Amino acid sequence: MFVFLPRLGGLGADRAGFLFGGWGGYPPIGNYLSPRAVSGYGPRTVVVLGLLTCALGCGDLLAVDTGTPSWVTALLMIPLGLGGSLAMPALTSLMLDSIAAERAGTAAALLNTSRQTGGALSIAVFGALLADDFASGMGECLLLAACLLVATALGAAALLPRR
Repeated sequence: MFVFLPRLGGLGADRAGFLFGGWGGYPPIGNYLSPRAVSGYGPRTVVVLGLLTCALGCGDLLAVDTGTPSWVTALLMIPLGLGGSLAMPALTSLMLDSIAAERAGTAAALLNTSRQTGGALSIAVFGALLADDFASGMGECLLLAACLLVATALGAAALLPRR
């Protein structure tokens, strides 16, 4: 979406950047809500719901095309931003709570390295999908991301401990 709006949506970089500026608000909201939700529902539920909300966000963005108003696109991106900002703090906390304190630095480094590697791989795969036909490639990227998020949510539901 960060490339779609200026490239095919006809928005200038300044307007597209303004629409995505709201993404800076999701981490503080998620960091505030996630521990409270974990206290009430447990980390497994928060992680799974956060991942499924991200998948929903990817799925609803499949409806965006060049005729979609930019404000609608911004609204459709809300589940993606909120879902991730809810899931990651809960997952990080769950991981750090499950290891000995003297290994916390190593575990945090492994988590961050895994996230960075995943980000780099996704850029490579999604870039390849976008290279030939940007519009159809965008749909393929969103569908792939949604499927991977659902698979991850199912894995988390199966593997993470219940309350």
